[in-house]
Amino acid sequence: MKTIIRSTIILAAIALGTGALASSFTAGNLVIYRVGGDASAATGAALTNRGNFVWLDEYTTDGVTRVQSIMMPTNYFGANSPLISPGSAFGNGLITRSVDGRFILICGYGAKTNQFTFSLQSAFGTEAPRVIGLVDGNGRIDTTTTQTNRFVDGEELRAATSTDGTNLWFSGSASGARYTLRGSAVATNLPSIGNIRQINIFNNQLYFTTVNSSTNINVITNNVPNTLPTDSNNVVFAGLAGVTNSVPFFTSPESFVFFKLNAGGSDPLDTLYISDSGTNSSSGRVLKFSLVGTTWSNDGSIRASGAVGLAGQTRITGSTTNVDLWIMQNVGSISGNDNLLFATDSSGYHGIATGNANINVLLTSASKVSLRGVAFAPVGVETFPTGPQNLSVGPILDFLSTGSSGCSATETDTYSVANFGTGTMTWQANCATNWVSFSPASGSLGSGGSISVAAFFNGNVTSLPSGTNTTTITFTNLTTGLGTQTRAVQLVMRDQNLTPSPDFTPTPQPGGPFSPSTAFYTVFNGSNAITLVVSNTTATWLGVSATTVSLGACSSTNITVSVVTNVANSLAAGNYTSVIVFSNATTGAAIDTRNAQLSIGGIFFCDDFSTFTQNTTLVPQQGWTALGGSVNEPFVTNNAVYVGAITGPAAADEPFKNIPVVSNANANVFAAMIMTVTSAAPVTTASPSRVTTFFQSQNAGGFARDSLSVRDTGTGTFFVFCIRNNGIPANTNVFGTVAHAYGTALRVIVQGQDGNTNSYVYVNPASTTLDTNSAEVAMHLVSGSDTHVGSFELGNTFAAASGTAVQPGVAFGKICITTNYADAVNDIAPTAPTDPFTVWQAQYFTGSSLSPAPGADPLGKGMSNTNQFLAGFNPTNASAYVHITSISKTNSGTDIRVDYLGASGDSSRTPPLASRTNVLEFTTGTGDGSYATNNFAGVQTNILSGGVGLGTATSFIETNGATFTPSRYYRVRVLVP
Repeated sequence: MKTIIRSTIILAAIALGTGALASSFTAGNLVIYRVGGDASAATGAALTNRGNFVWLDEYTTDGVTRVQSIMMPTNYFGANSPLISPGSAFGNGLITRSVDGRFILICGYGAKTNQFTFSLQSAFGTEAPRVIGLVDGNGRIDTTTTQTNRFVDGEELRAATSTDGTNLWFSGSASGARYTLRGSAVATNLPSIGNIRQINIFNNQLYFTTVNSSTNINVITNNVPNTLPTDSNNVVFAGLAGVTNSVPFFTSPESFVFFKLNAGGSDPLDTLYISDSGTNSSSGRVLKFSLVGTTWSNDGSIRASGAVGLAGQTRITGSTTNVDLWIMQNVGSISGNDNLLFATDSSGYHGIATGNANINVLLTSASKVSLRGVAFAPVGVETFPTGPQNLSVGPILDFLSTGSSGCSATETDTYSVANFGTGTMTWQANCATNWVSFSPASGSLGSGGSISVAAFFNGNVTSLPSGTNTTTITFTNLTTGLGTQTRAVQLVMRDQNLTPSPDFTPTPQPGGPFSPSTAFYTVFNGSNAITLVVSNTTATWLGVSATTVSLGACSSTNITVSVVTNVANSLAAGNYTSVIVFSNATTGAAIDTRNAQLSIGGIFFCDDFSTFTQNTTLVPQQGWTALGGSVNEPFVTNNAVYVGAITGPAAADEPFKNIPVVSNANANVFAAMIMTVTSAAPVTTASPSRVTTFFQSQNAGGFARDSLSVRDTGTGTFFVFCIRNNGIPANTNVFGTVAHAYGTALRVIVQGQDGNTNSYVYVNPASTTLDTNSAEVAMHLVSGSDTHVGSFELGNTFAAASGTAVQPGVAFGKICITTNYADAVNDIAPTAPTDPFTVWQAQYFTGSSLSPAPGADPLGKGMSNTNQFLAGFNPTNASAYVHITSISKTNSGTDIRVDYLGASGDSSRTPPLASRTNVLEFTTGTGDGSYATNNFAGVQTNILSGGVGLGTATSFIETNGATFTPSRYYRVRVLVP
């Protein structure tokens, strides 16, 4: 989990793509969600996961005529947020149309392109809010719904739906289904599960697709008749009977549409079509289901690889009711060339789908352009602007920063202030304290006008104390008061600061230096001159540019940490650790530390495909190269690279990767793999196709020396591993005897000895000690011409004489090449649970006296273990929990003082928890001394830090609180990022 130090938003004066130049949509046309390209839908810059422009393209239903392209905002206009999308997140863009037909609903990220150095998908909601956009029939855009606190790290906002443009339901890749109102930053969780793709409303029911259960489409049912769920009360979700992942070709459901085709049936919806993107580039369908009794029966499918978006309508020809389907085919690549397909199913209710015979490609996108969802154009509009003068301010993010005690702070955040109403509005920005200023601080805006306002720290910050300083800035509508709002400000002042936060973890690279070979850290000093001392605990392989530096008041210095190459190269295989300590020698206080770890192990390369760009070609990622052909295979999907069934000429789609040449006659080379054989090889063929291959020379030249193949046992259920070597005349094919089941993930190591002696295959090795007796397959090599290893190839087809040999389907989760057997075993070893809660349990609960169960509360504190984990309390300390400690009168009995223990993080935790945000809230009581609703409002927000899991005592004084009638009830909440 990342630690957010500060949030800086720079706004341009003009918010692009606000829809001001858009034309009205034409009823019956199609709208396509496009990522990348320009206003003419032509090729643009290469797509990136750091953000790309999003367009809505309007097309006629024949896909020939592009009517217009509407660009989504790329900057803030008041509370209207930017809306951009990552390049590879094809699930972000499954658009819908509201039930009343007035709006298209789209999803994206509230950030500027390239605002972050990391991918948008990994950003917090407080860094890049997830945005629900609405576009009406006039092309007007509303992106004021910016969700900040309902998303976990790395979660995508997949899709949204609405009845009327006000009530919104949306889905995420991890947290499930939620409900919110347009313009809100918060939402209510609904009963559901994670990894939801599409969410949509049909016949006043909320449906969603998911891959997290055996039922691939589910309905969320409200027990209150004829109403849609807005909270978790009286709500359940359940799968549609028969729509399960046991249906052939049903693996990755995306979009869906319902119809009523059975004229005599009583069911309002009886026919269902679901797009399925498949498991690889050659699979994917639109599956048809019909409701027969209470069960949905599968009635075939329409072949459409990579089917993602889906729109459909009925068309009557004579006595036949046709279903016309527009299918978005995302080829699983950020290189573009996606297709809009059209198919007609004339089979009617409970008939086998007939669309395969007449499926057509209507539209193909340009390169570097990604097409996602498709829906029919909205019809109907809203008036904008409307109503009296209304202040709107964006972004909704607070102003967070750090500084050095006694010194100036240069941080600036920029907000867009706009008038969303009619008539001229006068506005003003001010701060509750004297250390934040604005430029400009006030002004007037006509209807629809906007201005950028810079909030910045002024010279008064030099008098702020060390620690966390908080205040509030307020944007006020002086004309009508409508839209007046606040932002929290936090400035953490420290005597010294160290940036950046990452540790130093160099590793040796193939044939070259350590990477990274250096790291750069900056120490910022406060108002008192100090002597900085930099040291490390144990490492002779670690050097620093300076060990002692004199730092004057309010100055800084850069420290370079680097690998001492000659020392590192002499180290034996293993992991070497140290701690870099930055200290204030003047006061004797530690400033901060950074960990350093050096890995030595003879690893040439280790590719974990979960880190690659998903749903795209393997080449040319991280040094892979195409041996030849069109490079259509393999594709990275579901965190693995999948080699599917390939036919055609040899070397058609064979990626390889050069490795440093190993020419030592006594050296072993090990290829360690996590692999799953997913489909049958040619049954018992004498020359099964190769899966992986060491080659004699680089560029996959020369002849194969140690190749892993797969041979079916003849049952279609089990297979054996084989070793092949075309350059060896004897024992060309050596077959194993241990049968393995298809679909099981195995840890496999292939050993080849460079001195032309033996090859071995080890499956699920239990020891890091090399033992050839544990090998499943062994092969004796007799040729003397093979003198070194220079490249590694994946997915070798080696077609037979007929040219139609088929490569087995294999998924590789990880591949590592090394000269150290122990490294090979460890690199693919099963990983221990690393989820934060499990780590937390292991740290605190070591005995049987305290239960580590998530819902347990062994000390009776009123907080479950789960809540203590989230809040950052030490669960073994009975007094450590968030609670109000006292409420008393003060200041001559007119004010109310609320004392409470807030969560302040836990620096002793692994990993450390830096801080937590606490909110003191109130609700008004009733005449009988109770309170009627849960409608609490915040009165104080504190970001507390520096704790050790015991909390920090905090107080709040409410002016004239003792005179309030009726009285107030207070509570404390901890906000979890």
